[in-house]
Formats: sequence, structure tokens, C-alpha cells
Amino acid sequence: MMKILIVGGCGFVGGNLAVMFTADGHDVRVVDNMSRSGTELNARRLLDHGITMSRSGVKEFAAAGGFRLWTPDIILNCAAQSRSMLGIGDPAADFYGNVESTFYCLELARQYNAALVHWSTNKVYSDYQVNEYNATEGEKRYQVDYAMGVETLAAGRHTVYGATKIAAEALIDEWSRLYGIPCIRNRFSCIAGPHQYGCSDQGWVALWMIHHYLEKPLTYFGFNGKQVRDVLNISDLYELIKRQAEYLTATDQPVNQIYNVGGGMANTLSLRECSELCERITGNHLTIGYNPEPRWADQRVFVSDNSKVSDAFNWEPTRAPAETLADIHSWIVDNESTVREFYG
Repeated sequence: MMKILIVGGCGFVGGNLAVMFTADGHDVRVVDNMSRSGTELNARRLLDHGITMSRSGVKEFAAAGGFRLWTPDIILNCAAQSRSMLGIGDPAADFYGNVESTFYCLELARQYNAALVHWSTNKVYSDYQVNEYNATEGEKRYQVDYAMGVETLAAGRHTVYGATKIAAEALIDEWSRLYGIPCIRNRFSCIAGPHQYGCSDQGWVALWMIHHYLEKPLTYFGFNGKQVRDVLNISDLYELIKRQAEYLTATDQPVNQIYNVGGGMANTLSLRECSELCERITGNHLTIGYNPEPRWADQRVFVSDNSKVSDAFNWEPTRAPAETLADIHSWIVDNESTVREFYG
């Protein structure tokens, strides 16, 4: 049994992992400042599963001494200000949500002699670095024959969000080398699944299904809806994080690794293709608006090369985007009144 502290544990990823690790018999505790919309709804689910929770920021949690008489073996840093556009108008939110919170996670790991798994992002790669690849425009998507491996970060636009995640990665690298903290930084593409209260710049897969189900308007921003991402189901993510956590808590070797993690080439989806799948599953057709101006630093195509993480942990995604959308649809049906109230 592992003792697992999940920071940002009332978000979509942290909440699902908390429930899944608990179901597998691990001792899970959660810290969350409850600043993101939807966290209160996820918190109810955690309490229903008997998961101990601290409603505080990680800075305040660390200052208070953590949980009394309980120390984790591993910290999962799921805390973030993860909306890619929010930081343009409020860069302080990105700094405190992504850089400061990571600093205190690292200090907790140092205090407890714990390992750390960190949620990074494909936004650490610049739009120039990604969009320079030759992509052929098709009827419904951009066609590419590459996947982004673990690359040196290049100049270009990253968004404020991406820049603060780069800064967080630099702190992790230094703390790991200096203090011997076993660390893994996963650069995730799109993660999706049930209990995700998505918005237009974060959690777009869930948002697309929710808006189709509720018949609420949607808009393509730039690229005529043909931009492509690889989609990773939350259950596939759990299988990887479980293996990473087991490895980090069992090894006595220094670990400081970066992995790209996503659905991979077999699980790519354009916005237009996502619209078609949502229409097929819900039976609802939406006339989707179009704003030809791409959002700041948007990546035309991003597909994760999972080869390094697959080799290290004998792991591959198993769930296709259609299955992920069906999972989200089932969750909406089972929680329709809550979802309708949340989305007005």
C-alpha cells in the first residue's frame, strides 16, 4: 500500500486518480484550494469515498505542517492553473497556480523524503516548434506523419500558461538534482473522461460532448476546426501513473525523467471529427460558429510520441476517442441535473 498525497485533488485528473487509487487499496489524501469551477462537485465525490481532504492551497497546507501524523510516500502534483488563455489577462494566476504551487510541492517532497510525479503540458513546446512540421490540410483535419518526442524546448510562443509550466519544470529539475528527490515530469496532451467540467481552453473534449448533449452553442477558433490533438482516456492515464508511482516508491536509484504522454497517433481527433462523434452519440446536431483568428500560440497539430514512456513502463493507451466520448456521455446522462445546473 502506498501513501499518496494528491495536490489539486479535487480537479478532474486529481479527483479521478484519488478515487481509483483508493479503490485499489492505497491510502490517499487530497489538498485543493477549491479555486476552479467544478471542484466542489468533485469534492462531494471524494467525501463519498471516504477520502481525507484539506481545503487549502499547498502553501498554506505546508505552513500548517501537513496532515498530522501522516506523511506521504509520493506526491502527485495535479495542481495548476490550466486554462491556456486565462493567463493572458491574469498572468499572476498562472504564476501562483503553476510556479509557486510547484515550489511548495517540492518542499513537501524534500520534507517528507517523498517522490514526486508532476503534471506538465504540451504547451511547453512553442507554436513555432510544433507548427513548423509540414501538415497537409484535409477535409476534416490536418494530416501529419509525426509525433512529438521528448525534445529540447524551442523559442516561440508558449502562452503564459506554457511559460509558467516551463518554469515549474526547471524548479523540479534543480530540486531533483540538488536534493535527490525522485521525480517524473509528464508532458501531457489532452486528457479526457467523466467528471470533467471542461471549458473552451481546457477540457475541450468533455466540453464538446456536454454542449452537444445540452444543445448549447460552440465555436471553432482558427484553423477551421481542423486542428488535431491526441486524446488520452483518464483510465489509461491511471494505469500509467500507478506504474510510475510504484516504480518511484520502490527504487533507491536517483530518478529525474521527462516523458511525453498522450493518446498517441492511434488516438488523434480534430475538432470537426469530435463534433461528428458527439452528434452520432447524442443524436443532436449543432451549427458550430467559426472565428478565423487562431488563439494566441495555438498549436495546429500536437500528437505525443509515447515510445519513451511506453518502453519505460510497458504501457500503451487502450481506449479510442469514441470510447472516451461515450464514457463522458454516460456520466452526463447519470448526472444530468448537476451538469445542466453547472452549465446554466
